[in-house]
Formats: sequence, structure tokens, C-alpha cells
Amino acid sequence: MERDFDDALITSKDFSSGGSELNRNKNGEHVSNEFKMNYGDYYVAYLDVLGFRSLVMNEDSLQRLNIYFEKVQSIRFELEQRKKPLKSVLISDAIVLAYPRGGKGTSENLREICLAISRTQLALAKEGIWIRGGLTVGKLDIRPESNIVVGPALVDAYLLEQKAVYPRIIIDPRIIYDFSTTRSDFIDLINRHSTLDWQGNIVFKRSSESAASVDLDSDAMFIDYFSPLKSDFNSARDDVLWTIRDAIYKSHDQFPKYRWLAKYLLSSVDQVALEGDKTFKNQIMGLA
Repeated sequence: MERDFDDALITSKDFSSGGSELNRNKNGEHVSNEFKMNYGDYYVAYLDVLGFRSLVMNEDSLQRLNIYFEKVQSIRFELEQRKKPLKSVLISDAIVLAYPRGGKGTSENLREICLAISRTQLALAKEGIWIRGGLTVGKLDIRPESNIVVGPALVDAYLLEQKAVYPRIIIDPRIIYDFSTTRSDFIDLINRHSTLDWQGNIVFKRSSESAASVDLDSDAMFIDYFSPLKSDFNSARDDVLWTIRDAIYKSHDQFPKYRWLAKYLLSSVDQVALEGDKTFKNQIMGLA
């Protein structure tokens, strides 16, 4: 859903100018509501739900709309339980995630927000809810307790989301500069982790064993949220396939997005497993 961030920026400038309003508390005393911007350096992700308008306008989709909000709140709670300095704000059909940048060349903080994005995407994908977005780095003021988020990095992440096209979270190439390395080495660095509850890559990496993966990241790096499906040969994998099959032919405008998803799923599932499950392989290839 498109937003006018110019208006949001005007509002933020008004606040940051140091202006204030006076309200009265329950005792009738004047209380200042002065707002002062406090920018920090963050990795910032803007995640937008595809087809949200139809979820809202179509009464038959209200159940999925409820599932969306329930899942998002559950995911946010799980992320908070990890005791990491990850911040999140929910804005109707969009989720903003922010993680402190840390020292230049420090990969752990970037890896953490990428994992948070992956978990969010996969949990919603199983329900047939697809999100698209951008991950960038820059200045941000985010206050979850007040549901306030503003800053240049939010605008950059939003604009990046507009370029993602398919249901994926693309990564701002400027982030690579933090690590003074090549794209290939950067992907290997982020994927080098020991997280027990996330089996597989964090950033998508082409496989020489899969012809379907050749063009998936030709225009941008993106978060690999299907990666755990390599080790899940039952419910999760089948749930994702079913949601793609259910939607791929419903709209001419949406067909390219779901065909891309089918190719992505085909490239993500282990090739050995595919050979052992001809039915599943043929179902995916029929869509891709």
C-alpha cells in the first residue's frame, strides 16, 4: 500500500524544531508535550503486506486478516523474548524492524535483524500472507512504546520496498560498504552462523545444483526465508506450495509474483529430496 512519506517528514520536522504544546493533567496543571528527535544508527527494515487492501475490503478474507495480526503480534512477542535490542512498530499493513547498527564491520547485529525478517516472512508465508520490503542502514528514531518511528532510514527502506517487486525483502547494497568486501563474500559472511533454530542460509545464495535459482537475485540480494524448507519435508513445505497453487492463477497482475515464488521454492528445496519425491517436484515445476 502506497504511503506519502513527504507528509510524515514535514510532521517530523515540526516536532524536531523544538515546538511544544501544553496540555493539562488531571490536576489542571500545564504539562509540556515537547518532542525532541533522537536519531540513532540502525539497520532498518520496512515490510509491507501484499494484497492487504483485498484483505480489508473482502469479508471472506477477514479470517486471514485476523490471522495476520495474530501472527505478527505473536512473532513480535517471540522476538522480544530473545532479549535482543530489536525494536518493532506495526503500522496497519506494514511492519518496521530496527536493530542498532553496532560497530562498522560487525556482522552479528545485521545477522540478527535478517533472522528476525526471515522468521516473520516464513511464519506469514505458511498462512498465504506474503510480504515485500527493503532492508537499509541509516538514521532513525523509533519508540515502540509510543508507536513512533521516523527518520531518513525509514524513507529509504520504504523506497527500497517499492523496488522489490516480488515477495521478498531486498538488501540495500550500501550495507556492503560497512564490511569493505564483495557481494559474494558478504553473503558468505552473513550466512556463517550457528543459530540452532534456523537451518540454512540467511541471505539467498545461488545453487549450482538448481537451474531455477539463476535469475532470482540478478537484480538484488534478498533475505532467504525459504531456506529452512530444505530440512522440513512435510507440513511447512506443503503449506507454502498450497498457498502458491491457490493464488497463482487468480490474477493476471499477480501471476509474475507467484511464478517467481514457485521458482524460489523449487530452488530452495534440497535437490536430493526432490528426486525422492517426484510428486512434489512435478507440482512445483508445473508452476515454475
